[in-house]
Amino acid sequence: MKMNQSVMKKRQNLLLKRVAALLAMAMLMTFFFNDLALVVSAAPVETYTVNLPSGIAGSVQVTLTNNANAADTLTVTPDDNQATFEGLDDEKTYTLSVTGMTYYEDYELETFTVDSDGTSILLSELTRRTTTVTGKLLIDDGITAYNGDATVIYSGVDSASGSVEVDVTDGSFSLQLDLGRTYTIDIDPTVDDYETLTIDSVVITSNLDIGERILSRKTFEITIGDVKNGSITLDPEDNPVPYGEDVTVSIEANEGYRIETLNIDGASVTEAVGLPVYEHTFENVSAEHNVEATFMEQPSTVMSSFKVQIFLSQNNWSIVSELKDGIKVTLTDSENDMYTQTVNFNKNNNEAVFANFVDSNRSYYLKITSNIGFEDYLPTNPIQFSNSSHNVYRDNDLEALTRKTVNFNFKDADENNISVVGSYSTSGYDSRGPIYFFYRSSIPVDNLFAGQTYTVSVDANGYESWSQEITVNSGDDASVDVELELKTYTVSKVTQGSGEVVFSGDDLGKESVTVNHFNNRLITVGINPAENWEIDKVYRTELGKQPEEVKVYYVDGQARYSIYNAQADYTISVTFKPITHTVKFNFSDSIVEIVPETSEN
Repeated sequence: MKMNQSVMKKRQNLLLKRVAALLAMAMLMTFFFNDLALVVSAAPVETYTVNLPSGIAGSVQVTLTNNANAADTLTVTPDDNQATFEGLDDEKTYTLSVTGMTYYEDYELETFTVDSDGTSILLSELTRRTTTVTGKLLIDDGITAYNGDATVIYSGVDSASGSVEVDVTDGSFSLQLDLGRTYTIDIDPTVDDYETLTIDSVVITSNLDIGERILSRKTFEITIGDVKNGSITLDPEDNPVPYGEDVTVSIEANEGYRIETLNIDGASVTEAVGLPVYEHTFENVSAEHNVEATFMEQPSTVMSSFKVQIFLSQNNWSIVSELKDGIKVTLTDSENDMYTQTVNFNKNNNEAVFANFVDSNRSYYLKITSNIGFEDYLPTNPIQFSNSSHNVYRDNDLEALTRKTVNFNFKDADENNISVVGSYSTSGYDSRGPIYFFYRSSIPVDNLFAGQTYTVSVDANGYESWSQEITVNSGDDASVDVELELKTYTVSKVTQGSGEVVFSGDDLGKESVTVNHFNNRLITVGINPAENWEIDKVYRTELGKQPEEVKVYYVDGQARYSIYNAQADYTISVTFKPITHTVKFNFSDSIVEIVPETSEN
């Protein structure tokens, strides 16, 4: 038993020694590896490169500052947009900063670890150094402000290019551009009317205002080919033509010639061939156009003179006595309604003459209008004229309008019948008058054509003028009430100097008196000079006429003036003047005598 205990004790001691040896070895290995790691981390980085975006300009400096020791700072000037650092410690953290960039704000990156060969700063990470650029756009009149959207395209050195949409309100716009750069600025309005505005060499300074700029309206050339024996003209004459305008091109042959060929924008216009004149309108011009034409001698089928005549009937070639002046006769080519001509009908010669217009090989629509008392003559089928004249017959071709009578009844404001003296006249479809009447309460206006519109005017003595537009019915004769308003006149007064003018009787206290035309009234004013004043002049002035000096009369020592049955507006004007005295001195008896210059009335 003792022997076994001794063996066990030896084994325990051996085990303890082995454990101690293992622990010692573990401690040694830990120390060794820790020391090895320390040696590796302490090794300096050979080179570290900071890459800047291309196009960075200015006095650029790239700086690395040890976050634990601000004195540990390295600054490098980039070469070809690269800043290279040596001897950095990859266990330390740094702050990376870039300064001195012309067009960008200073850049800073904190807690930066140099654990690789380098880093790159992207252009998107930099903040542009910008300022506001403003301006004002005017349209081509140089006065009116442009309103709408526009695209601003800017281009400069160092790839400083781009575009931005701006909203132009009352001509004003603004955008942000790099401070210090020089740009070419193109302003392109979104509307199609205007050319792109280019502004060269704009140096961007702080809060730059480029001022007022005028947009040029786009224009387009209408190219006209060489012409002989005719002409090609524009209306309006401006060429180039402003964007969006309409322009009419007239192709006209000289006398004795006709259009042989016409090409517009390269396409043949066959309907113009054989005509003496042709028109084409370019609407809302937005492109260049081309017009070319040739002319040929007038065909023998064109009549030098062609006339339209009007007779009573096919069996009675008498002139129609009912015809009035002002009749219009129109011929229009059936294949080209732009080839048309209207001439006045000569009532005395019973003809409308067309010179060098009608071609016997073509057909025409005939129209007769403004023929008082008749419907317009508008046959639906075209006519080919083989002879130099064409007849229209009243009984067969012309439809007379129904004649009607309209009675006009005179009323006062209370709708009572009144008898008046005056005149009436008509205008509109046809004109007549003035026609005078005497003491009539009603007048019939005869021979008004049914379906036509007239303006009837009445001027009655003592009443305001009356007029009304009426359309004559085709049914029974009509009746129209004419409510006449009495004319009224005003008598007023004015004074100059010290004194007063007062209306007397029922008009006492009024500043003016108003009466109607048939008043038969006596309007009287009393004239009262102030103390030590007297009447100088009294005038009566009718509206629209020169003042007329009048004499006053006296009643109970008061000066008065009267107007009877006033038929116009009057003003009574009175001027007063101070009374002057003559002073005589009698030194013998010391008496002073004052003698008035005026005589007593």
